[in-house]
This record gives sequence, C-alpha cells and structure tokens, in this order.
Amino acid sequence: MSENGDDAASEAAPPTEVVQTIQRRNWTLIIVGITAVIVGLVGLGWIAGAISNLLG
Repeated sequence: MSENGDDAASEAAPPTEVVQTIQRRNWTLIIVGITAVIVGLVGLGWIAGAISNLLG
C-alpha cells in the first residue's frame, strides 16, 4: 500500500496513444458494421424488388 493509501492512483495509466488507438479501432468497427448492415438492407430491398417485378 502506498503512503497516502490510494493504490489505484499510483498505478501507471496507459499512454494516450494506446487509448486513442483503442478508441479509433472501436469507431472503425462500428462504422464498418453500420456500413455492412446498410449494404445488406439495400441488397435485400433490391432482391425483393426483383422478385416483385418477376411475379407481377
């Protein structure tokens, strides 16, 4: 235990670059995921329209 009793504060925090890299990776995954969902929905809509045109 440290002199002033705050062990959590005495531990070294990760460097700013590490935190920014993790945040950037999280945002990148979110953007890629949203883009994939949008592309999937557009594809499903296109397929539904093509089937609708074939049937009627």
